[in-house]
This record gives sequence, C-alpha cells and structure tokens, in this order.
Amino acid sequence: MKLSESLPRWSTPIWALQLTIFFSNLGFFMIVPLLGTHFTDNLGLTATVAGTMLGARILAQQSSMLFGGYLADRFGYREMMLLGSLLRALGFALFGLLTSVPGILLASLFAGAGGALIFPANQAAFVALSAPEKRKELFDWRNIIGNAGMTLGPVVGVLLISFEFQIVSYVSALVFLILGLISYILVPKLKPEAQARQSLLKNVRTIMHNRTFLWLLFWMMGLNMLFQQLYMTIPYIAKANGQSSLVFWLFTLVSLQVIFLQLPISKWLAKRNWSQLQIIAFGVLINGLGFAPLMFDVSLWSLVIVTTGIALGQLIVNPTFQVFTTEIAEKALVASYFGFSGLSLAIGGSFGNTFGGFLLDLAAKTGLPWLPWFTLTMIGVVCALGIRQTATRQTKVPVHSGISVSNQTPAK
Repeated sequence: MKLSESLPRWSTPIWALQLTIFFSNLGFFMIVPLLGTHFTDNLGLTATVAGTMLGARILAQQSSMLFGGYLADRFGYREMMLLGSLLRALGFALFGLLTSVPGILLASLFAGAGGALIFPANQAAFVALSAPEKRKELFDWRNIIGNAGMTLGPVVGVLLISFEFQIVSYVSALVFLILGLISYILVPKLKPEAQARQSLLKNVRTIMHNRTFLWLLFWMMGLNMLFQQLYMTIPYIAKANGQSSLVFWLFTLVSLQVIFLQLPISKWLAKRNWSQLQIIAFGVLINGLGFAPLMFDVSLWSLVIVTTGIALGQLIVNPTFQVFTTEIAEKALVASYFGFSGLSLAIGGSFGNTFGGFLLDLAAKTGLPWLPWFTLTMIGVVCALGIRQTATRQTKVPVHSGISVSNQTPAK
C-alpha cells in the first residue's frame, strides 16, 4: 500500500491545521522543559525567580485566552494565528537573547500572549472547516498529532542543547514562523458572523448564561489539577524514592499512550450509549482512580498506573470536550468559548501546582504518606460525579455547525 493511500483523506486546510498543532507542540516542548535549567544554571537565577518567570508565561497565556478568542471571532482566525505565531516566535527568540530578569519577563509575556492568540483561533477554524459528523474523528487525530509533536519536541531540544541554549531558542522561533506561514497561506479567510462584532463584555455575558458550560468548566478545573501533578507531585515522589531517571520515560509514556490508544478507545466509546458529558465524567474518573495505587506503595508499577490514568483521562476527555464546546457554543463565538475555557485550565493548573506541593508538605508533617494520593483520587471521583450530575440536568444541546467561509464547504 502506498503511503498516500494510508493517510487520512482530509482537505488541504484541515491538513494545515493538523500540522500547525504538530509544529506548535514541537516548538513549544523543544524549549520550555529546558527553560528552568537555563534560568538557574546559565543565568544564575534562584529557583523562586525562575519559577516566577515560568509562571508569568502560563499566566499571560491562560488569562488572556478569552481576549484572544474574542479577537479571533471578530477579526479572523487565520489572522490571529499568524499574529500569535509571530509573537510566540519573538518570545522564544528573546529567551536566547536576553539575560536580565526584565528581559526574560518580556520574553515570557510575548510567548504567552502568542499562545493566547493561536489556540482559540486554531480550534475555531478547525470547527468552521470540518463537517459536524466528522468532527470527533478529526479531534481524535488532532490529539494524536499534537502528542507526536509533544514527544518529539524534548528529543530535538536535548539534541540542540548540546550546542548551546541560543540554538534551541532560535530553532523554536523558526518553527513558530513556519507555523504562522502555514496557517496564513493554507487556511482560507473566514467571514466573522454579525454577532462576533459585539463587545467583549457582551460575549462574556452570553457565555455566562450557558449554565451547562459553566458547570462543566468548574468541574474540569479538578481534571486540570490532576493533570498538573504529572509535573509536580509525580516527579517529586519519583525522585524521593530514587527513581528520578524514570520521569522522562513517564512523560514519554503518556504521549505514546495517547498516540496509540486514542483511536481504539474512541471507537470503543462510540459503541457505548453515553452522552458527551457522561464520556467526560468517565475520563475524569479514570484519571482520579489512577492515583489510588500510590496510597499503598510507591513503585515502578504504581507510577506507571498513575501516568496511564492521566493519559487515558486526557485522551478520553480532550476530544470529547472540544466537540461538546463546538456544539454548545453560538457559531459566531466558538473561539470565544474556547478562549473562556482557558480560564478553567489557568485556575485548575495554577492551583494544582500549589495544592500538590501543599499535600506533599502536609504528608511529611503528619506522617501520612497516603494523604496526597487519597485526596487526589477523591478530587477525581467528586469531579466525575459533578459532571455526571451536570449531564442529568442538561437540556437538549443546540448544534451550531460551521461558520461562513469564502467559497468553501465543510471539509471531510
């Protein structure tokens, strides 16, 4: 069989959007895992200052995604993807050029603001150019392709860092320049709907009236807290038990499981008579229960189980949540809905780091090593039950498929 025959038969714009997800994760994970070490070892910053600089990028991105989504709905998706790519390229290049704290903070803000423009616009363009009946499959592939970039990025970063950090920053910036050009050249211009011309405040009010969406985002903060433990409590406990060399492989395991299990599990879920919210609740529950073995023993297998639970939770929840958002959102505000959902990631992710550290300290002080894992397990269970309850209250979801496209029909 020829390679061309085995590839999905997507339109050129859909291929372009899928490739931008790959390049985005490739460029991002090429440099971001190396920033902390660069700040402390190369620039001599304290761990506290280094953490603050890393947090500034996350805060700049997640807190402004709503504004990024609003701009995308109002002025165009490919335009914001291009602008966001240029800003992120500038930010990552500045990490290699600037060595002062104000300079690093400026680079962090540029990089974060770029991400806030790219992702709501990219997701909304994806919705506009895809047929509703094919959307779940396309989002599954999007998750696979994104994780491929996430897996390859650190490998490329480690290879390039053998020269010097500046090379990593410049190559990462080049990747985002390529991403921006792909988006602008191959993605068609999309006409904003009349509703997209309204003010940001009115957009927020419209979203705030969608009670089902708000409750889902509230419970999803718990999932984001659990996912963040992959970067907080899991590396800490692995190092404390003399297994720090496993951390890289655990990260890789998560990505590989998403790449190879996404389609089989999606096909299995499609055979179940479950609503989208029920599927999301199931994914959150799996994520939470994955922490349970750590209550009894911290071993190779318990660490593999918890990372597998995180991977399964992400591959079950992410595509389903993305499709659910496209269906519950007014078609003129799809990017704004995706941007607004970033607040759940910002709050849950930020609190997850702090709360995870608090639980570890509390376990050490009280002599209760099982306490963090019991708490995290219960967070998953409670949030899953909350989403399940939201599903029972949900009324019929209006389907808003497609956005006006110049001389385009939805792509398969």
